[in-house]
Amino acid sequence: MWGKIFLGGVGAVLGGPIGAGIGAAIGHKLFDSSEQSIQTSNSSSSDELFDEDTITDEDTIAIAHFVCFFATLAKLAKADGRVTKDEIMAIESLMAEMNLDSETRNLAIEIFKEAKDNDTHISEYLEQFAALTQYDQDRATFLMLSLCSVAAADGDVSVQEREMLRVAEQSLRLKSGTTDMYLGKEMSLQEAYNLLECTANMTDSEVKRLYRKKCMDFHPDRLASQGLPPEFTKFANEQMVKVHEAYEVICRMRSCEYVK
Repeated sequence: MWGKIFLGGVGAVLGGPIGAGIGAAIGHKLFDSSEQSIQTSNSSSSDELFDEDTITDEDTIAIAHFVCFFATLAKLAKADGRVTKDEIMAIESLMAEMNLDSETRNLAIEIFKEAKDNDTHISEYLEQFAALTQYDQDRATFLMLSLCSVAAADGDVSVQEREMLRVAEQSLRLKSGTTDMYLGKEMSLQEAYNLLECTANMTDSEVKRLYRKKCMDFHPDRLASQGLPPEFTKFANEQMVKVHEAYEVICRMRSCEYVK
């Protein structure tokens, strides 16, 4: 679909994690035949063929969408520590639905592999993509639906996966609650217990004590007093929302009083 030189040109224009993803993928010597055909069809240098002026906005967005799509699927699949067979099957199914040719499928696989093991946070891919597409909600919705389908592929959406999906929801500027709507269920009781680090056989008082401890651990003022950067405060706010939700789920299931 895309020649190696052309991809390199788009990667240079994009920069950021998406551009780096393109560079890592084509570093595996993909699309050599496409590169050769491009070079023989025109005697100009690659710089002349693929300078910034020859790369259209449509080219850039299409390739950025492709890279972001498979990079974020990788991050989500690895969220709970390992990529399951069911998740691989779900991703294979998505590629089949996209009717990718063999070379483009290989590119998708290389992007997935590289993103799965790198240190780039999923939000970095999503925020770059969202800004590039000017926060187009149709593109964001398609991406979010795909992420949710992979998360639910093994029949159990983990706490880590659900948290990552909500980060995606925020990064793409989708309506709050989109994740829960697509997954079709709220946080399970066991997920709530795991998040608060408590067990079902604890008393209401013990659960409340651990809940309040979690609230203190993630309180933004506490982190700010420790001199941590703003990124930690943002993370703390996100975690506080999860902690409140977990406690509310437990209280509702136990029919006890929800006390913040």
